[in-house]
Amino acid sequence: MINLNKYKIAVVDGRSTVLKAFNDYFVQSSSFDLTITANSVEEFYKKQGREHLDILLCGVEPAYKTVRLLCGAAACQPNPANVVLWRAFDDKKAIFEGILAGATGYLPELAPIPVVESRLLAHRKGTYWISPGLARSILNYFEQYDHTNNLPSLSKMESFLLQTVSNGASVRGVAERLKEPEFHVHALIQKLYQKLHVTDLEKSCMSSDTLLKSLN
Repeated sequence: MINLNKYKIAVVDGRSTVLKAFNDYFVQSSSFDLTITANSVEEFYKKQGREHLDILLCGVEPAYKTVRLLCGAAACQPNPANVVLWRAFDDKKAIFEGILAGATGYLPELAPIPVVESRLLAHRKGTYWISPGLARSILNYFEQYDHTNNLPSLSKMESFLLQTVSNGASVRGVAERLKEPEFHVHALIQKLYQKLHVTDLEKSCMSSDTLLKSLN
């Protein structure tokens, strides 16, 4: 019997061994239905059709371009899917670029698949995470661009979150310092990622406008 309460997931990765491992595992999952496996974004688009997905797990390079394309597909749904990056934990550049492009989370590719399943389930239910390295990258990003262009800036709470995490604090540690429940910090991380996505899109649009003006 088909479980209609399962979340639908797609895995996009160029390694056939990875796709097989996910397929073999998720066929027994009570939480997820592995709807699509694809070795490229192009193959994913061919298979997607009208399929509504809840999570897109992406392990294809380059992170920024691939995630941006998958986020475009996810945004076409009534309820956009979460795009989650699947990368080596020490690949800080790719993780930041993926989050910048629109990913809502990331997972280390060496994590056992049962752990991946647990994290994805928690993520779909509102859990967000951020590492010290990613926190520092986001801080540097917002410090570098010109605020006179009316682009979003960090709030005091967001700056506190990033500074605290960059110094090694966990989500629980941040919650204890703020004297707030952990779900409040998860929501703050979610809004921070959304601000990062919007800022990057606005910067891209501004760069395009500048280019068009130079051509006129």
